[in-house]
Amino acid sequence: GMGLGPPTCMRAFADGITVKSPAGAEAITDVMALAFDKDRRLHVLNWDGTKSFVAVLGTPPNTALVRSYGQGKLEDPRDFVIDAAGIVYILDDPQPGTPSVKRFDANGAFIDSFVADAMGLDDEGNSIAIDGAGKLNIGGSQRLYLYEPTGAFIKRYGIAGKGVGKLM
Repeated sequence: GMGLGPPTCMRAFADGITVKSPAGAEAITDVMALAFDKDRRLHVLNWDGTKSFVAVLGTPPNTALVRSYGQGKLEDPRDFVIDAAGIVYILDDPQPGTPSVKRFDANGAFIDSFVADAMGLDDEGNSIAIDGAGKLNIGGSQRLYLYEPTGAFIKRYGIAGKGVGKLM
């Protein structure tokens, strides 16, 4: 996979707590991204080429598996972010160059998805973030793209190249 490697444990740097990987079907084999929700639960995006899901681990000191979600909905997840309301936005790129954003509610139930390239993204999606205004920012290989949380395209900015205002 393209992630951080096969962990037997992970360190949640914000709290300095070591977290053991769950066993069985929810075993975390290749960490793509980590995020904390508003209740301080650690969400771990897993993708190892065969299975993709998000494992939710409890709040320290009880970091056992709470639940998992996304099974069967994710193909090639790249990154994810959680907004203040607990909505999870997962950037998935099932066919290189055709990224989509899949939304899940705070309990892990699938809400919907939108195809980012149909709404402005004209290159590969690599990262996703939420700005102070609650807008989604998707980092492509050559530009940044701004969307409403519902998927409405707002604008693209940056150009390919080296130097101020340019992205490589």
